[in-house]
Amino acid sequence: MGTSTSLSNLALNRSIRDGETLVSEGGTFESGFFSPGSSNGRYFGVWFRNSFDYPGDTLLLGMKLGLNLETGLDRFVTSWKSEDDPAKGDFSFKFDLRGYPELYFRKGSVIKIRKGSRNGVAFTGSIFSLFKITPLGSGQRMVWTNQTRNPEVIASGGQDQGFIPKFPEEWNLSYWSNGSVRRTTLDCGNKNGFCRYTNMKLPDTSSWFYKTMNLKECQKLYLRDCSCTAYANLDIRSGGSGCLHWFDDLIDIRMFLQNGQDFYLKVPASELDHDADGNIKKQLEIIGGVISFALTTCASIVIHKRESGSSPLTGEEPLHEQTDEGRHKSADI
Repeated sequence: MGTSTSLSNLALNRSIRDGETLVSEGGTFESGFFSPGSSNGRYFGVWFRNSFDYPGDTLLLGMKLGLNLETGLDRFVTSWKSEDDPAKGDFSFKFDLRGYPELYFRKGSVIKIRKGSRNGVAFTGSIFSLFKITPLGSGQRMVWTNQTRNPEVIASGGQDQGFIPKFPEEWNLSYWSNGSVRRTTLDCGNKNGFCRYTNMKLPDTSSWFYKTMNLKECQKLYLRDCSCTAYANLDIRSGGSGCLHWFDDLIDIRMFLQNGQDFYLKVPASELDHDADGNIKKQLEIIGGVISFALTTCASIVIHKRESGSSPLTGEEPLHEQTDEGRHKSADI
């Protein structure tokens, strides 16, 4: 096959040869001969040149994903039907807009992997330059780095202080899918506190969120809310803003070595470390874990702090009502 040549038009008495392509006037479409996958045959096809709006089976650095609420364009990644057939396959990688938007990897309508929510900079625990879905449903993630070209272990199984395996016999086999349960149940009538954990992939965010609250306001509100189990910043830029909160089970929490997000988990006072005077000690603890509660770096706070110069929190502070006005949707999600 000779050098590829692009044509802008094709006269009635002119033919297009293998190695030549025909490009539309606006540059949006291109047609020509190609061999899909491992096929030895040559086929004539038409493809989009503006593929950043239509990613197909490959997501490149700089591409957008999600729904544009103004134009209705929904950008998502889908697998090919097979290595030789570019028709739409069974697997997809797209945003779910229920609650706070997050990415899901699905086979048909069945969720296989939850990529996580976006914190204003990136997806929690997410760095990649190219992502491709294969017809068999595997994801190929490629990252270029000048520091190393060797694979690195990013996580291993473990659990947080205050939690025990739901099924210990499964954990002995390094199977953690059923997660952990609390060692001590939260009691609304007693003092509870929050532990701050770093470098986390946040739990499933199919929940409510506030756009204008800060972390201090979140803490005050959720210490008094018996149904709240955890919270985190909505956006980590410029010191952080907004608040995500969880009320039910915390699904799919992961701890990374880097690029995760701070996460605040409610725990009973009995699980917090205190000094001889009853004050809470800040503790640093490294825990290797990829489980429902694999967490690290706990800086504990209780509702009645006995620190110098601080006053206890009471029920007199104004509460922020949870309304639709506190939720946020942008043109590109």
